[in-house]
Amino acid sequence: MTPFNRLRRGAALTLCALLALTASGCGPSSGGTGTGEGLVAFGATPTSVCTSAFAPQLGCTTSGNVGTPSDPLATGTTMTLFADLPTGGNVAVTFESNSVQVRARCQRIAFDGDWGIAAGNDARFFGNYVVEPAGPQVPASVSVQAVGAGELQLVLRETDGRVVLGPVRVQKVPAPAPQAPCP
Repeated sequence: MTPFNRLRRGAALTLCALLALTASGCGPSSGGTGTGEGLVAFGATPTSVCTSAFAPQLGCTTSGNVGTPSDPLATGTTMTLFADLPTGGNVAVTFESNSVQVRARCQRIAFDGDWGIAAGNDARFFGNYVVEPAGPQVPASVSVQAVGAGELQLVLRETDGRVVLGPVRVQKVPAPAPQAPCP
């Protein structure tokens, strides 16, 4: 093998390794929702968010779910949006199926999680958060409670109980809320 061929082969292997690392961003351990990975890390069991105490605030159908009732992972809410309007739309919350996305724009926090129940009947969203743009994924959970008509209160905590965000009061909105400048 000539030095030129060895160089080409090395470059091709490097390119393949980089592509493999890039492609893995959508699979398990990438922080996305829907895989239940966050649930497993907390020892939680997946269940429908439409069985939660705040389900009347969401887009649950009259049958209590969307999808096939016999499949607990398919049941959940239609896309429902919330924002912290009184403080300028800094926090945006999207509930869909049995998952939640919490984005705290000014703090650069992004949480993705799935609804489940852990030991002691502890129901919440379990997943990971990152400090954007490229912080490490940190296992965390979001607890949610109804605090008024069309209003919820959220708290984002790490596994040791340290509060990362909240409590934040959010209101149901029909579309993404306008955002005020960050302080």
